[in-house]
Amino acid sequence: MTAPRDAQPADAVLIPVGSPIAARRGGTRSPEIDNSIPDHSDPSIHPTPSAPLYLGANMPENNPTAIALNPNIMAILTAVDNAAELRKALDGLGPALASLAWLGEPASAAESTNNIGGKYRHFTNGILYRYTHDDGTKAFGGVPRGGVYELWTKTGWEYGPFGYPVGMPELAGNKTVCRFEGGTITSVAESRHSIMFYNTALIGMDVLGVTENRATLEIPLFGKVIDKAIYSGRGRAAQLKALIATVSKSKNDVVVLAEMMGNHERDKLKTAVKNLFPHSAEGPDEKDPEEDGGLLILSRHPITEVRSTIYRSCIGDDCFANKGAVMVRVSPHDGPDFYVLGTHLQAGNATSGSWPTDAGVGTGAKGKREAQLRHLDSWILGARDRDLPIIIVGDFNIDANTQEGRATLAHNLPETKDLWPEYQMWLPTDRMRYDPITCDRASTYRPGTPALPQMSPHRYKKGGRIDLALVDQGERVTAHVTHMGVYSHELSPGIDLSDHYAITLSVGMSTVTHKLNRKVKKTTAWLKYIHALTLTVGAGVAHFSKKDPDEVEVSGRIYKGKPGLDGRPSARVEYAERTMSMGECHEYSYKPQKTLSFNGTDDVHLEITLDEVDTAGPIESGRSAIGRDRDVVASKTSQLLNALHGHRYAPNVMHGDGSEYVAILYANVDLEPFAHRRQNPAP
Repeated sequence: MTAPRDAQPADAVLIPVGSPIAARRGGTRSPEIDNSIPDHSDPSIHPTPSAPLYLGANMPENNPTAIALNPNIMAILTAVDNAAELRKALDGLGPALASLAWLGEPASAAESTNNIGGKYRHFTNGILYRYTHDDGTKAFGGVPRGGVYELWTKTGWEYGPFGYPVGMPELAGNKTVCRFEGGTITSVAESRHSIMFYNTALIGMDVLGVTENRATLEIPLFGKVIDKAIYSGRGRAAQLKALIATVSKSKNDVVVLAEMMGNHERDKLKTAVKNLFPHSAEGPDEKDPEEDGGLLILSRHPITEVRSTIYRSCIGDDCFANKGAVMVRVSPHDGPDFYVLGTHLQAGNATSGSWPTDAGVGTGAKGKREAQLRHLDSWILGARDRDLPIIIVGDFNIDANTQEGRATLAHNLPETKDLWPEYQMWLPTDRMRYDPITCDRASTYRPGTPALPQMSPHRYKKGGRIDLALVDQGERVTAHVTHMGVYSHELSPGIDLSDHYAITLSVGMSTVTHKLNRKVKKTTAWLKYIHALTLTVGAGVAHFSKKDPDEVEVSGRIYKGKPGLDGRPSARVEYAERTMSMGECHEYSYKPQKTLSFNGTDDVHLEITLDEVDTAGPIESGRSAIGRDRDVVASKTSQLLNALHGHRYAPNVMHGDGSEYVAILYANVDLEPFAHRRQNPAP
């Protein structure tokens, strides 16, 4: 395992407080974050059990030690509130069970689950459960932080196909084995990497290699439609020089920068740091009059794949930029591959505007951001290798410190997890929980604002957490956050380098394997959505070319078993032609004739063909293939389809004459119930 790198250079200041809120789970310590916090998720610090653990379903019958254990475990679950009390309770378990010290310090109070009377509690190193079988027998189990925990939570916690943990984990070096009611999950901790995201505020219009600080659009007979200042800092040259120095001193593995609009400025920065970050990707862009997306990704490790997409929904000044996402596959020499995705969403809080709007997404910035999130969600489904995790960082222009912001993210990116609350969840109960600020109203970035020391009490009080880090786990590799912070960088003493603060995170990568012991009774699959990310108008000023929708013929087939000797599938489901507008996500009705059911031993295939049909009146005048994709979406070796993807699956993004389409399949997998349960309550 590689040693974790410090997140920031020594002259970066870790922001001590954010939105002033009370501690969420009690606590008396001051809210500063200590970079010396041990990495509780590192399996190498877990003591190896010196004797078998007889807990829960692992209890041998009539074992007095195991039977007497229940009250002590209940005390750990409910009574202890700090490390000293926990140590005392653990000591009461006896020498044979002292290895429960892997739990660490209490990180939450006991909480209940509505699934068969369960109760759980977070500790700094993992989670402990107590639950009751139908016959009244009480059982206990634990899951440590890391790869096992991430895959288990991805599949639905105790409500998913694995159910509750059975007994304590087996910890040996960097390997963890956990047994569950429905099977076993094994993880091996491989490597750790740090990532920084920073919105540089180097915004402007790049014209013939020169970055203009004003946006000007003049139309004959109408005069100047737009003539306004865009860049609002204290000088591009000085700001770029300070940014280069900041990145050069960074010890991160991957750096993602936003609002790097100038081509020559990106080139200058890449050249200056090439010895440290020899690999890079930028965009998104296309050959049109609009500005590119201004995203730049720098990596110490090889980048073996680059993909990008442009958000077609926009309003106001953002329509001059090809805002979107850039995704890279990072291939370290000392661990598994993983994805890093940088993105920048619609800015502003406007509720109306004079720009063209998309049908169905409403007007204004809020509706555009939600449409962009849906675009990103569909695109990720079809663009990534599902075996690998993806770390998503960017300026979302959504305040995740608010309930509305959190709900917007959860609704539109349903398979991702916000890493800041995830990181705080594992802190000891006597540490303050707080909501940090990444865009501060007290920023001194703009000319005319007085200088403020980085530790001034006037800072970090009003603003929002709009720069975020999210994760979507893979099936074979998972990523868990081990440290996270928000950092302030300066152009000069008391003057901010940007109107945003930088966010950094350290993530541990683990390879995971699983074995599900429950049998599959039946799986039902159907085509749920066709999402038109970009129409066949191709490159050009696509934002202004939305009134000519595609006539799309959707020829989708889902079939089970191997195709017959004549090449035809043994069963199929057909879908009809329809008209698609830019950004539209057409939902197909859930009807029995549109679904297929099969058992766990069937190979199930998805075949989607899209054709854009040109017509002259009622007569077809031409046809162009948008894409064709075949894939095995479920089989006896892939029984976790529904749990790992929230019932969703997408083949590769389909491209045509400048178009991007994603077909999204839904599936329900019906498993045999757990042997000791009469029913399996839903969460």
